Amino acid sequence: MSLTKKSKFRNPPAFLQPLRLTRTGVIAALGVVVTLALAWAPASLKAEPPPRADALQSVLYANDSRPVRRLIVKFKDDAPSEESERRAIPTGKARAAALNVAGFHTPGSRKPARLAFLKSISQQSHVMVSDAPLPRSDMAALARTIAQDPRVAYAEIDERVYPLSFTPNDPGYAGHQWNMQSPDAPDLEVGGAHLPNAWNRSIAGQPVNGSGVTVAVLDTGYRPHADIAANVVAGYDFVSEDSNATFTTANDGDGRDSDARDPGDWNTNAASCDVTHSTWHGTRVAGIIGALGNNGVGIIGAAYGATLLPVRVLGVCGGYISDIA
Repeated sequence: MSLTKKSKFRNPPAFLQPLRLTRTGVIAALGVVVTLALAWAPASLKAEPPPRADALQSVLYANDSRPVRRLIVKFKDDAPSEESERRAIPTGKARAAALNVAGFHTPGSRKPARLAFLKSISQQSHVMVSDAPLPRSDMAALARTIAQDPRVAYAEIDERVYPLSFTPNDPGYAGHQWNMQSPDAPDLEVGGAHLPNAWNRSIAGQPVNGSGVTVAVLDTGYRPHADIAANVVAGYDFVSEDSNATFTTANDGDGRDSDARDPGDWNTNAASCDVTHSTWHGTRVAGIIGALGNNGVGIIGAAYGATLLPVRVLGVCGGYISDIA
């Protein structure tokens, strides 16, 4: 990305080096993050098979060629009435038999699929087993057909869940991102956020990685670092002038505009605030939130699939509430 307006640098960022975290100097997240990027919903967990060693995204069951036999079928509750209260709720075996009477077919088969009752999950939910293993596509089609029965609330494959373990190949992860690792083996990082356990999960078939979520990062802006560039969308620079035609805080020669890039926030005037090099704080915070994962560069973000919306509200010696709020 070429720099035109914002070209003032003092100690420019090392684009070829990873964004880093150290145990003794965890980057303070001064930037305000306006959207929770990771959804922790174990109850909605959908199973995935063990991931390939060369990919962060686990192979979804849709690509699994192994045959399956088990279905979870939930039946609708009967309308409450005095008669229904006196009438016994059908057993799982009875309901399996009723489904067999309906004669559901699988694609390409003239013979109806036969289901046997295996066990009950609740009074309405039961696990059924087909009389023979079926290709996944056929079992999924059978589940969709059964779900159309007016007595059925839903039907889905009873997936097998595997214990997963994943270590990103981002070079900064093992050496610097202890705070994202697990307190359990093999990491044994006390206080770690246990994020590999979240990254190995999926909801509605989508991995829990922040995908579909936009995170606004209110900070010093951003630099087009190779480890975040693909996740960054156009943001905005809210840092306005200090006084008439004076842009010391903005440090970019103008006021508010659609260019959220960080020109640097170094300071040499001790009367204004501490003399310091540029912090590139917004880029660091953006990396912690949404740096690309398992790409062999830098670090991995907590929500490595999220979209980052940079909002520049801080410049030299911080910023004003009127620009932030």
